[in-house]
Amino acid sequence: MGKSNKFLFKAYTIIVFFTALLTFSSIFILKDSLDELQNEGRIINLAGRQRMMSQGIVKELLYTQLDESDSDRRAEIIAAVNTFKSGQHDLLTGNIKVGLSKMDDPSIKEFHKVDFQFNAFTRSLSINLKSKIPARELINVMRVQKQFLASMDKFVFFLDVRNKQTIAFFPIKRSLSSFFPLSFF
Repeated sequence: MGKSNKFLFKAYTIIVFFTALLTFSSIFILKDSLDELQNEGRIINLAGRQRMMSQGIVKELLYTQLDESDSDRRAEIIAAVNTFKSGQHDLLTGNIKVGLSKMDDPSIKEFHKVDFQFNAFTRSLSINLKSKIPARELINVMRVQKQFLASMDKFVFFLDVRNKQTIAFFPIKRSLSSFFPLSFF
């Protein structure tokens, strides 16, 4: 083998090695991005269910005002409130059973704004379901529930914007950060 053939063989080997290295590293980077997006998708789904459940609770609460003797409906409200609280806890801490990982710090910070409204909503629901609820209390429950819905919408919007940024920039940024210092970005 001539000198130029040895050089071409080494150059070709190096090029193939780096191509394979970049290919495998991009697979790991994309897998990490997809896992993150999948978890945030589950968070958004659960947040949507929480939003829907809060509306259902208020609706059932209004129905109890029409028929005070419907004790089954009151039991359903109590069960729904407990499920609602469990869902909020899962959102905050994660739940392996449903494939939900714990949120990262920016998401948790944003979620605490929702959690504040959630606590106000559940406090407003802790009224006595054994008797007719005064109209003033119902109006208060609906007002607090509306604030909860608004804060949940903001949280989902925050995650949605972040997901779009992840899809657009995350793989590129992560790939380049392995070659440049992180402070460069």
